[in-house]
Amino acid sequence: FWMTAWTETNIFGELETLFKNKKLKAPPHKLVPCCQYQEAVINAIHTDGRTEVKYILDMTKS
Repeated sequence: FWMTAWTETNIFGELETLFKNKKLKAPPHKLVPCCQYQEAVINAIHTDGRTEVKYILDMTKS
């Protein structure tokens, strides 16, 4: 119970502090248009699923 209460009251403040101090940042990633989803799938499952970047499907581009 105490963890839920702490999360509800403090999580946004903690995230804000991390962003301000530049301790929280996005991992390396590559936006892939939805029409090229095969590229993301092939690269994501290649060699044990380990990649240098995260592949994010961009649903706004076709």
